Amino acid sequence: MHPQIEEVNYTGLSVTHYKSDNIYPLLPLLSQEFPNWTIDKIKNYVKLVISKNNDVAGMLVAQNEAAYYVGLLVYTCQSSTSELLGNTKSIYRRNCS
Repeated sequence: MHPQIEEVNYTGLSVTHYKSDNIYPLLPLLSQEFPNWTIDKIKNYVKLVISKNNDVAGMLVAQNEAAYYVGLLVYTCQSSTSELLGNTKSIYRRNCS
């Protein structure tokens, strides 16, 4: 298990987990990341991501000293079966040979 990131400060940036379902402060960044999505679709996606435990999914945001959101990272951890990994390995070998 990884330690939780509460707040890290690098050269004036504060990086924290975003836990609010209020997407409006992040809307400029989110709409740039998902340009073809409606606001409702983005809002539902954010709600889904932040509802998970931090070791499964989450959103890290960076704020500058003026409290503007200047970056975000949406992450999800997914598992796959060994059969899928085995198939990928054989495809990779076949394409590289």
